[in-house]
Amino acid sequence: ATTSLLAERYEGVLIKVQNVTVTNDSLDKSVDWEVNDGSGACQIGTQGYYVYNPVVGDHLDTVQGILNYSGDAPTKSTVYSFKLDPRRTSDISGPPMITSLVYSPHAPRTGNSVTFTATITGAHPPFTVKLFTSTNGGASYDSTGMTGTDSLYTAVKGPWTDGTTVLYYVRATDTQPASTRKPVAGTYDLYVGMLTIYQVQYVASGSDSSSYAGKPVNVQGIVTAASGELGSQYFFIQNHYTSVPDFTGVEVYDRTGTVSVARGDTVTVSGDVQEYYKNTEIAMFFPGAITIHGHNASVPPAYSVTTASVATSEKYEGVLVVANGATVKSAKDTYGEWNISNGGAADTCKVGDFGTYSYIPVVNDAVVVTGVVDYDYSQYKIQPRNDADICYPAKAGVPDGNAKPAHVMLSVKPNPMLDGSQIRFALPVAGRVELKIYNVRGQLVRSLIDGASPAGEYRIDWNGTNSTGERVGAGVYFMRLETRGGSAVSKVVVSR
Repeated sequence: ATTSLLAERYEGVLIKVQNVTVTNDSLDKSVDWEVNDGSGACQIGTQGYYVYNPVVGDHLDTVQGILNYSGDAPTKSTVYSFKLDPRRTSDISGPPMITSLVYSPHAPRTGNSVTFTATITGAHPPFTVKLFTSTNGGASYDSTGMTGTDSLYTAVKGPWTDGTTVLYYVRATDTQPASTRKPVAGTYDLYVGMLTIYQVQYVASGSDSSSYAGKPVNVQGIVTAASGELGSQYFFIQNHYTSVPDFTGVEVYDRTGTVSVARGDTVTVSGDVQEYYKNTEIAMFFPGAITIHGHNASVPPAYSVTTASVATSEKYEGVLVVANGATVKSAKDTYGEWNISNGGAADTCKVGDFGTYSYIPVVNDAVVVTGVVDYDYSQYKIQPRNDADICYPAKAGVPDGNAKPAHVMLSVKPNPMLDGSQIRFALPVAGRVELKIYNVRGQLVRSLIDGASPAGEYRIDWNGTNSTGERVGAGVYFMRLETRGGSAVSKVVVSR
């Protein structure tokens, strides 16, 4: 404890406490919690990544980790305390842990039975595991025992009919008895049947939120922007159209960062519809919530648009478009974005910086810009995927792609971040480059780049892990760029 005269000597030491009870599951203005072995309360931190959710009264056999001295995450208040920071789930031994809960097939149809699988570990087996399901919006639940050996437990439910939404959760109880629920509160959900992207994306005039927001869906489409082309955990899918492409494309958020798809892949994805800052996306349930049916399918052609229509049109969100006969109206701003118009002076739209391309916009350049329409920071933007998406006349005396930025630049998006961010930086001169991440105490969390590099603009992804590959805790971090041409610092907030 902070008041203990012994605490300072253990700072930085791997320690453990045994036979403790959770006495506080959420300290004031903090996600930290407390345990007590009878000698007094000990604060438990959240800098590491673990799945245990504390509940007052839980008995824990062991909690181990590093004794740390820090503020209260994620607020980083000025009140600093000694606390024990578990490093991973295995550092906490006690109630059963449910570390995985998935189902198959991920896009069930009428007549399909659905197999639910949960991974259960803990110090006091055997476990009694029950699956709870509801098809009436949570008014009532059916309880089904899950059977298994070792740590893998399964149950088969259904079949259900197309159009059914199923809510579900799992509870595991050990011999103490101590009980754990996944999710800790609320439920997971799944949808039986298929929807079209149009159904998911369509909004009436004057609206900007999908009628399926917060609901589970299964959709099919063809990949128009591959994994990593417009963000480390995103890809886009679209359906073919006849004359107009309205509401036929959508962004898919791969929460786990484990899925890899290429342009032309035909896929079925399952997830919840989210309005992420008013941008409609399908957040995949788990890594197996996708089926790749085939490769090299015909990608829907880019639809020719006016820049004025892109800037104001919800119907193009997620759609592959092309702005022909456009003129550059502004150079890159501090976020790496620029304006084009193929109409009047007021008919401009933004060109985003999520993709990787070498073109440096110059006012009055004639360009043809292809990309996926994305809603970001309250604006619709065309997001080129790579160099091939921007056609422009070469500048005399400067080979294409070799223009040098005028200043050192460093930016991070999205910020705050959940599972990853894209870091962009510019180097006005060649030389040694260091890009490192520090916590609020000035401690090095991870070195992303340390070596020589030519002048130019670059992109690198950070998945929220430290130098040992473990996920960092929620809180504020600082990215520092050191170059021959100067330095830059950017703050990033990690949310969990």
